[in-house]
Amino acid sequence: MIKYMKKLVLLSFAAIACVSCSHDFGNYGEAYIDSSTLQDKDPNEVTKEDIQANVANIFGTIDPEQDWNLITSGTITITADAPLSDIVKVQVLTESPFMNPTTEILCEAEVQQGGQVTLNYEAPNEYSRLIAACVSKDGHYYIKGFNTNETTVSFSSPNMARSFTRTVESYPQLEKIKLEWKNSMQSSNALRTIYANEAAAGDETKKEYVRNNNLGVWQGSGWEKDRIWQFSEDNSIANDGWECLNRTLAHSISGGITPKEEEELSDIIGKYQQRIRTNNIMTDNMKYIRDSKLFTMYNNHLIATGDPVIVTPVQMPSKDAKDCWLGYYYYDPNDLANSGLSLKDYIKRLPKFKAIQFSSVINKAGINTDNTRQNFFKVYEYLLPYFGKPEKFTDITGKTEVMCIPDAPLYRLRNGEKFKGEDYYLTYIDNQDDKDIFMRDKLSTRYDDNAENIANQLWQIYRSPEGYVMLYNVGCGEFLTPYQNQGYSVFESNMDRVKKTYVVEEKLSNGAYRFARGTDKNKFIGTDLNKKTGFRVSTDKNNNDGARAQWYVEPYEGTAISTIGEPFVWEEKNFETYAEAISIPAGFRIGFFIHKGNNTSINAVNTGELYGVEGLNREINQFPGHFGSSVTTYSMDIDDPRIAMFEANGKMYMTFEDGSDASFGDLILEVPSGVEQVPDEYGISYISYTMCFEDSPIADYDMNDAVLKFSRNDPTHVKVSLVACGAYDELYLRGLNGSKLNETTEIHDIFGAAKGSFINTDNNHVAPPVEEVFEITAESRLSDFIEGIYIYDKTKDCNIYLAASGDDPHAIVIPSDFDYPKEKNCISSAYPLFNNWAQNANNDRFWFRHAVEQLIYKK
Repeated sequence: MIKYMKKLVLLSFAAIACVSCSHDFGNYGEAYIDSSTLQDKDPNEVTKEDIQANVANIFGTIDPEQDWNLITSGTITITADAPLSDIVKVQVLTESPFMNPTTEILCEAEVQQGGQVTLNYEAPNEYSRLIAACVSKDGHYYIKGFNTNETTVSFSSPNMARSFTRTVESYPQLEKIKLEWKNSMQSSNALRTIYANEAAAGDETKKEYVRNNNLGVWQGSGWEKDRIWQFSEDNSIANDGWECLNRTLAHSISGGITPKEEEELSDIIGKYQQRIRTNNIMTDNMKYIRDSKLFTMYNNHLIATGDPVIVTPVQMPSKDAKDCWLGYYYYDPNDLANSGLSLKDYIKRLPKFKAIQFSSVINKAGINTDNTRQNFFKVYEYLLPYFGKPEKFTDITGKTEVMCIPDAPLYRLRNGEKFKGEDYYLTYIDNQDDKDIFMRDKLSTRYDDNAENIANQLWQIYRSPEGYVMLYNVGCGEFLTPYQNQGYSVFESNMDRVKKTYVVEEKLSNGAYRFARGTDKNKFIGTDLNKKTGFRVSTDKNNNDGARAQWYVEPYEGTAISTIGEPFVWEEKNFETYAEAISIPAGFRIGFFIHKGNNTSINAVNTGELYGVEGLNREINQFPGHFGSSVTTYSMDIDDPRIAMFEANGKMYMTFEDGSDASFGDLILEVPSGVEQVPDEYGISYISYTMCFEDSPIADYDMNDAVLKFSRNDPTHVKVSLVACGAYDELYLRGLNGSKLNETTEIHDIFGAAKGSFINTDNNHVAPPVEEVFEITAESRLSDFIEGIYIYDKTKDCNIYLAASGDDPHAIVIPSDFDYPKEKNCISSAYPLFNNWAQNANNDRFWFRHAVEQLIYKK
């Protein structure tokens, strides 16, 4: 009954308020007149002032110059002379098409290579620069930006791409490009996998370390043989401007980036992978990376052409770029097919090569990595040489990096002889003021667990693969070594000296150990309790069998200290090899990764390798903290890539996610040479327009009483969709004369719904849009077609047209696939920037991109 009464009041009110109805009424909204007030008010008493007051209450003072137009019209003549084969059409786009979900087609035309066409376009007026594109039959795009005040575009301006037609002699000589085992390194993945596997083998303390540092995900991951190679630092490598820079092959770019190159990059990248924080959350672009053809079909691998592969950094917004470097690998697809391995497991076994040290680029370019967009730059190009088949590295017999892993738990070393009935322990003494550096280890009685200097009495025992022993003192963080030429010991941090002054242990039947100096196994290390001296090389033969040369290794059972020393390289086998070719063989796949972090500790949460291949980030994406937040806070999955690739203007581009979000705009690299150009499939659609109507003179301004959407199917056909009706009134379309969308069928009837019902504005009545295609000439502007459409409200006997300048908006057109407000949610609430635009036509013209999600209707 209430709804019925309300409807009657509205009807009687409309009869008075709409006598000369055009397109704008007042505003019926709960903020001004609620339902009970309206029922009690005599319709004859509702005045124009009531309506104007309500409009002001909702929108404020509407700009008298506000024409509610969000569209800029223009004409552009495009010459299809881009360096592409088989051009079939040209397009005008809102933005760069490359992996950009907001790009839309404004207009297009079929044209052949070298042809010329003039196009009328309409664009959202937030754009002052648009994109002209030539498109080949294979889907390659070549773009060029133009300002909306320009009238011609040609692609034949001086080539913006640099030439890479050097002779072989202009590259570094192959015999100078050398790799050595000593300059290779185990990856973070390898070290973590080794440690996790060894912990799983049974050591309880290592298990605890792995558990406490979240290293368990690397257990059994298959990374243990992963090794990264870098060039020898050889200055003689220089040739025609090439140099070995931070163990990579770099060539300085004379003159840096040109204005044309910078303009081209600005147009190509556009808003791609925006780095915008909203409520401290970065833009999430994961979906577009995951759906990319280059990922789904090629797993983010480039295909070598047989020419030298060149990579050029062009932008580094990431504040962590200084701690990153680029690596690459390659393989023959036939070898993968014959390996019997999955792609993921095969790549884990491939040798990896360092390609770019980003700190070198940052220093050369003089940029600040501040986590925001920067200007583009080009200071170095890098060469990726070919070092031969992977077996050359993976099948090296005995040529492995041997790690020295510390035992666990921590220990105390008790001397076998008591002094005055008490036990004495080997202890580090911090006597920095004493000039005698050989008097820093003493014997002391057992420290309490809560003693301030307890760490000085705790030792970590390292054992080399050959069985040699090194004693590491937790308190000073150095190794205790027997001095070479005298009967003393000394604390050392120089690992080369430590490894030369090892000791050999011998376990006795009584459970004690004797330690012999490695250089003289007949000299056992003992002590002199009378002097309370510590670890002395015994020259007293009586000590050879005596208690003073015996040490009991007692596990530390306290809780005050839990430090475990880090593993280090015990031995680097001699191995070296040279580049076999400047170019990677044609048809080979080339993959990339980022190594991030300067911290070599295996538990450093911001250190690790990041790949573009599905599954290769499984472990790092589950590492809590820095990397793991991409999964826990953003939409990244544990098997997702951290590299995106796309082809543009005859070059390939790579962008990276190096950290804790999913923006994929941290590092941008250009690959102009040596790889096939593979276009992606972007599925770019024509721009949509949404026409929203409000039917009541005093209304809720939810702008959903009738909603139409428009988009071209092709240059001569427009698809019109009736998508919603949130009106009680009997409404009719005007300006459309189709079989389904016409002037004689009431809008509720078009949906097959009862009059007065709400369709697709709340959850009560959901129906598919009603669509029909209408013909239009290729030269016609879509806005002209749309402006001929209006609504006839039979209930109020008035027409609702597009809003005129300065009026309140009873009908507006939004250049987008607009999500209109839910029932009874004012547009100014659903789109908080709307009123800024209403009050000043030059403000926030992109208001329709910023919705309050819970207030808009989405089917």
